[in-house]
Amino acid sequence: MKLDIKTLLYKSFETIVASGKYAQEIRHDIYKNGFLPFDLNELITTKENLAESEDLLMSDFLHKNIQTFSDIPIISEEAHTRLYDDTFWCVDPLDGSFCFSHNTGPYSILISLIHRGKPVLGLANFPEQNTIFVGSSATGSYVIKKNKRKKLVHHASSHTNDLIGIITNASPEPEPIKQYLNQFGITKFTDMTGAPNPAALLCGSGDIMPLFHRQYEWDIAAYDAILRYANYNQKSAIVDLHGNPLCYGKQDSNRPFENPKLIVTYNQKIINQIRENNRQKKL
Repeated sequence: MKLDIKTLLYKSFETIVASGKYAQEIRHDIYKNGFLPFDLNELITTKENLAESEDLLMSDFLHKNIQTFSDIPIISEEAHTRLYDDTFWCVDPLDGSFCFSHNTGPYSILISLIHRGKPVLGLANFPEQNTIFVGSSATGSYVIKKNKRKKLVHHASSHTNDLIGIITNASPEPEPIKQYLNQFGITKFTDMTGAPNPAALLCGSGDIMPLFHRQYEWDIAAYDAILRYANYNQKSAIVDLHGNPLCYGKQDSNRPFENPKLIVTYNQKIINQIRENNRQKKL
């Protein structure tokens, strides 16, 4: 299949902008009385949708919009079936559902396109922050914040001095993660609340982010594209604990599309050390 990445990116950008506005409408309706939630079933009825939650409302909205310009299969958190194609949309309609529902932090909408096991485009919309991250093999990566566009470029560093580890609140136990990072000489950490956002590496928040909690392809694919195409050699900045780039379309398990534990970093020295550690274990 030959893909017109620029056209698909343009159309998916329109979709993710519209979905951000729709999410804010839903959130406004839920919390219209000073962020005091009313019966969600009432909201669903007024939206003429039989979905059972805001996640499904968002999923339905995104699926319908993507299907207006593309017949490529869609895999998402709320709707995933067996794949019969090596090209598919990978969508998380509402990443950070708890934050969305309880007004405790940022939430995002994630859209990516997978082709032959890797993402060729990805978008992450943070509606409340008026920020959209974009990355594609055709355009590189950039961020649009308050309608101002900025190119995102990251040249991988080879040193490990003074690197900062990013600890997300999605991690069930932060101490084991800090101990894992200590082996690479990392002793400085920053905490990040809300939905885990690997694009934080491009914003100067830190240098390495372990993702040891349970997560799936739709949680990561958009960020993989954004990080990958901000890199001059277009290599993935997301690897598993063997140092291998993440591959998409995993179905041969009891939990289809589930990812292994991951490390997000541009630092090639750390990635090489991860690979060497695993090689030594096999000897």
